[in-house]
Amino acid sequence: MTDFASTTEKDRARLLPVLRRSLGNTSFTIGFTLVSIVVLAAILADFIAPHDPNFANPVIRYTPPLTDGYLLGTDELGRDILSRLIYGARMALVVAIFPTIIALCIGGLLGLIAGYAGSICDTVVMRYFDIMFAFPGILLALGISAAIGPGLNSMIIAMVVVTIPEFGRIIRGVVLGVREELFVEAAHVLGYSHTRILLRHVLPNVLGPALIYGTLQTGRNVILAASLSFLGLGTQPPTPDWGQMLSGGRTALATAGHVATIPGLAIVFLAVGFNLLGDGIRDLLDPRARRGGN
Repeated sequence: MTDFASTTEKDRARLLPVLRRSLGNTSFTIGFTLVSIVVLAAILADFIAPHDPNFANPVIRYTPPLTDGYLLGTDELGRDILSRLIYGARMALVVAIFPTIIALCIGGLLGLIAGYAGSICDTVVMRYFDIMFAFPGILLALGISAAIGPGLNSMIIAMVVVTIPEFGRIIRGVVLGVREELFVEAAHVLGYSHTRILLRHVLPNVLGPALIYGTLQTGRNVILAASLSFLGLGTQPPTPDWGQMLSGGRTALATAGHVATIPGLAIVFLAVGFNLLGDGIRDLLDPRARRGGN
């Protein structure tokens, strides 16, 4: 019992300085708050949404915000915008986070191997990345989505393909620096296998930059996914999706601007949240950035 209590006290002693630094970092605090609001809305959608997001009532189409029973008004089909916004948070998080995780795993592995192995392997991987970088990301994503066909799966595939080179280049750059460190050279001298060196000595030094860039890329993915959905290449109706909502309201900007403005603001809200969160994590993991910011 005494050992357990002492262990708990030690954990608290380690955790408190981290919490203080996190709460003292403005970017991290604001970003975490914004993202948390969207996450909670997605989790609690079934309980907090006032209406069925797909129930259409043409009689009340384009109802303005603050109307009794419809806080944010209704869209072109008479559906409650607030309910669709809340349920759309689920899709916004899925298409932002999952492509990031998949691209990080694939691109990170390619960058890790290329940076550590060097020589022909590095040349082949980097030439592949150069070819991918030759195409603007949004145009490449549009081409892939259009070739595969509209839908959630094709959108995720397109976003993964577009972001793999970004992660690969970042990880490769970090690995090139780490492999020249004395502790890696010492591991070679001691006869450790390449696998052990990669997993025990190189990979831990890559996780920090990967986490930072992954968070920032998630914010970009919010915009990219909304762009694909806006053009009809993402999730298909009647699934609530912020990009679809933005597209549906573009024809009534002059008479019912709220239909497009509200989901547009939600997209910006989540993208800014992830970007601020990434900036905050960077400051927390980089002592030099912390000193500069404080």
